[in-house]
Amino acid sequence: MRYDTGEKKRPHSGRKGPNMKQKPIFTNASELPITLSVQELASFLGISRTGAYRLSRTARFPAVRIGRRILIPRDRFLRWLNSLPGGNDGEA
Repeated sequence: MRYDTGEKKRPHSGRKGPNMKQKPIFTNASELPITLSVQELASFLGISRTGAYRLSRTARFPAVRIGRRILIPRDRFLRWLNSLPGGNDGEA
């Protein structure tokens, strides 16, 4: 049974608690870790996590599957990124 204490309830903030994972923020390629998770890839590219999973499943994308994890080696990712039309042509 709940009793009304007279306190006003605050609206839900959308946070899931103190253990909620924070999105990593990278301002340039030199800050990337040696291997990126799909979440880190999404953050770096500014796309959704779903979009990053879709990208990681494409044929020419340099993703590595280790068990259930998908990791993206930084150097191979940057080479792939620079090989795209409009890439930096080697400048990372």
